Parts: sequence; structure tokens; C-alpha cells
Amino acid sequence: MEEFNTAFPRSPGELGMEVMVQARSNGRLIDHFRVTLNGSSMLKVEVPLNAIFCTADLPPWSLRWDIWPRDVTLRRNMCTSAWVDAYTAILANEIEVVDKKGEIPKEKVESFFKQGKDKLVLHAAFRWAVGISEDLKMALSLQCLPASVSQLEGNPIFKG
Repeated sequence: MEEFNTAFPRSPGELGMEVMVQARSNGRLIDHFRVTLNGSSMLKVEVPLNAIFCTADLPPWSLRWDIWPRDVTLRRNMCTSAWVDAYTAILANEIEVVDKKGEIPKEKVESFFKQGKDKLVLHAAFRWAVGISEDLKMALSLQCLPASVSQLEGNPIFKG
């Protein structure tokens, strides 16, 4: 009970996932659960820009980042993480923008997005999700959508 909020899988191998449930000393389960991840190797993510940004004239760039499984935080009583704005993550240096030659200079990326914000809607967000795979085992996936975090979370935009 005391370790419910901080516990991780103990022997996960390269990538392991467990469902944790609070239990009383009499064995009765309490209402809350959480899915936790851990592992000995980093998750390597690479997503083409045209896969998540809904614009016709995008350069052939990709978003790339590495993340430890223990840093994937799935919400309590849910099987998904919070939505993350892709452009905010780029500006925060959590994600790098690359092409076939390597990393794109930050100035070039920022000027592209600033230029595009006037003409286009350059919103994209991603989150982690856990589901059941075809072999009936737990599977981790990355969900990306061409929308802002406020749209995906259902936060209304009030216009006066």
C-alpha cells in the first residue's frame, strides 16, 4: 500500500510492464490501479513530420527522441499518459528534429514553425497508451494526432 504511487516492475528485462493494484491486508482490492513500466534499454522513437502535422508542404523531417521506460508516466486508473504538445517539446529540447543527414539546427526549425503559424495550423500532440496486442499481451504504443492538446483534452476555447 505504501509503495503504490512509486513502485516499478522489479525484473522487467529490456521492457516490462505491470498492472499494480492497492490491496488491504485482508486481501481485498481497493478501487485504484496503475500501469507501470521499466526496462534496461531506452525506447527509441522516430516519427515523420508528415505523419502528425496536417500540412501539405512539410520538409522531409522527423521527430526523434529517446526515453527510458520508467519515464513514461501513465495516469492512475487509466492506460494513457497525458497529451504532450509536439512543438513545445521541440522548444524544450525534449525532442529533436532530424533529416537523413542528422539533426536540423534549432534556428531553422523555429523559423519554419513561426513562418508556418501565420499560414497553417501546425498543431500536433502525442501520448503513450497501453493496450492488448494480438498475442493477448500488454503492448505500449505511441499515439500521435494533428491537433492541439486543448482540443484533445476537450478544453473549450472561449471567444468573446
